[in-house]
Amino acid sequence: MILRRLTKHMEDQNWFAVGLDFCIVVLGILIAFQITNWSAARQDNLIYEQARARVIEEANTNLVLSQNAIRRVVDQKNQAFEILRDFETCSAENGAEGRFMRAMQTLRLIVGLNVRRDAINQILTSDAFLDNISPEDRTTLSAYLRRVDNVADNSRFSDSFYGNRPPPQDNPIFQRTLDGDFSGGLAKITLTVSYEEACQDTALNQFLFDRLENGAYITSLASSLAEASREVLIELGESPPETPEAEPAP
Repeated sequence: MILRRLTKHMEDQNWFAVGLDFCIVVLGILIAFQITNWSAARQDNLIYEQARARVIEEANTNLVLSQNAIRRVVDQKNQAFEILRDFETCSAENGAEGRFMRAMQTLRLIVGLNVRRDAINQILTSDAFLDNISPEDRTTLSAYLRRVDNVADNSRFSDSFYGNRPPPQDNPIFQRTLDGDFSGGLAKITLTVSYEEACQDTALNQFLFDRLENGAYITSLASSLAEASREVLIELGESPPETPEAEPAP
């Protein structure tokens, strides 16, 4: 329609009308281009907001994981302390042997700390978000990633160190049997010696102190992760969930 009218005006040498038609065409192209840019920017912003939401979800997950790790560590430390208190007398009376065997089913499992950082890595390294992320968010998230990386690296060191220690069930004072109800796992450990002999076993006592040492180390890492996750959530305008703190071991 515009092209046909433009041709007619040129044939009639109506240059004013030609110029007007030309302006209309250019204006239409500019408007279409602006709409396309606006739509693309809106889509990019939507993708960024989704990525930001994943970062917030990841920080919440790290907070929950760290708090769960602290609770598990506190439980293990309490059980280890209970065994060591009973070992002071080395007497099987007052249910000491039963407490010992129940605690060992749990203590033989190492408490680790899982860290999530895929979403924050993506939002900070992807070129797709360079124009959308604010300087404040970049500063906040970069600081959080450094703290998360530090926790993850130290957690791997802990897993590697204690993973190379012989598990308690490999100690000859124990033997593994099938657990009938499987509620605590497939294998269950039982003593091959008396409780009085077990409490004097050097490897067993070293194992218990290793668990206390690992517990203190993991608690420190988990507390650092929880603090960093809570702070980044607040700085991103979110309210971190309120959870009760675990009671410390005596």
